[in-house]
Amino acid sequence: MNKFNKSIFIQFKNKRFYLITLSYLLIFLLILLISFFSLKEINKIENSFSVAAFVTLAIIVLSLIFRFGFMEKTFIQFKNTKEISNEYNKQKKMIKMTYEEKKVYLERLKQKKKPKTKKPHFPFFFNLFLYLIISIIILILILV
Repeated sequence: MNKFNKSIFIQFKNKRFYLITLSYLLIFLLILLISFFSLKEINKIENSFSVAAFVTLAIIVLSLIFRFGFMEKTFIQFKNTKEISNEYNKQKKMIKMTYEEKKVYLERLKQKKKPKTKKPHFPFFFNLFLYLIISIIILILILV
């Protein structure tokens, strides 16, 4: 088994993969039920499946767009503002502390600031292709 296949196999064993896939499946089923009971047309099963598939596909595409950094500069400004206020609060607390308390407090802060691991995009791409295939099949069935 080559390295690529092994990494994909590991992704399928990940709990995060199943959690993301299950959440999109729940969104799909919820939209399907809502559209099925709200439509009063003859072709309501076809329309319900198409609405659910296309809306879920749009949600997945939007989540991928935000995951790849859309509006990143705006979010960075919010993070910087939060960091500045946290730094101000930290300095305010440290003024009131003794030397030993400062030392313990700074040690705790260092332990909290561990580097974040980057999470793979595989579950999002898997769901994107899954719902894209479902949408294409439904589109073909509706047009034929």
